[in-house]
Amino acid sequence: MYAYIIDGLKEPHSLVTGCLSDMLSNRSWTSETLTVRETSLHPCIGCGGCSERTVGECTVKDDGSEIAAHVARCRLFVLISDVTFGGYSSLAKRALERTLPNILPFFTMFQGELHHRLRYENRPPMLFLGVLPQPDKRQESLFASLAERNGINFMARNVSLIFTPESDAGEMKSRLERAVEELTEGQS
Repeated sequence: MYAYIIDGLKEPHSLVTGCLSDMLSNRSWTSETLTVRETSLHPCIGCGGCSERTVGECTVKDDGSEIAAHVARCRLFVLISDVTFGGYSSLAKRALERTLPNILPFFTMFQGELHHRLRYENRPPMLFLGVLPQPDKRQESLFASLAERNGINFMARNVSLIFTPESDAGEMKSRLERAVEELTEGQS
């Protein structure tokens, strides 16, 4: 199976990325990681061109041009981000916005709410990994709410996890294992 990972961390965090990579490898998954800090990735300009002019493709041609295609075909989508005021880092948000070509300019009801229809049938489960410099219950709660809302927008199962420098490798790996197991249960 294929996992697509967006690393939106401002600085490398080898413990999080290493545990995730090891866990996916042990499950015989293939994965590809976009490390946003190492790319030339422009923000979404909100032009709507991906719906009208270049149907399903972002009109901005840069290192983020393939993000939507990777998300459309993966079996697990992972977003790793510093937690900034309870939200995503600017790098992670910039990359996440580039998935907009995967939605249509039409609406549907989902879980009793009005949402954009999705362009593709594949709805990969989403794993949101937040990194905080120290425990902060308020920011953790906000991050979990944002991740849940993004999962609903993608009409996908989702889990969010927060890690701090106090998180040890064993605990981190165990939590990642449980989250991926929960999200991919029933996938072949």
